[in-house]
Amino acid sequence: MIAALWITGVADLVLTAWGLHLGLIEEANPIMAWLFSVSMSGALILALVVMTAALLFLHVARNRVAWVDMALRSLLAIRFSVLVLHMIWISIL
Repeated sequence: MIAALWITGVADLVLTAWGLHLGLIEEANPIMAWLFSVSMSGALILALVVMTAALLFLHVARNRVAWVDMALRSLLAIRFSVLVLHMIWISIL
């Protein structure tokens, strides 16, 4: 599940950067929107580092904290819904 979360996170980052570059979408997260406005590559690198560190932490915590597994499953469902939104704007290109 951690690998699926990382892959969907990377896909979201790449598709968001592409959509922003084309001017077709806006970033909904105000912190990421600001980071993307400052530096597209910097935002991508920082997001990858933070996401990887958080997923590694959650992977370790998964077997120690009862609710983490359900939170990870919920996060994966949210990630897939975000990817569906990306597929919608890609389909109109």
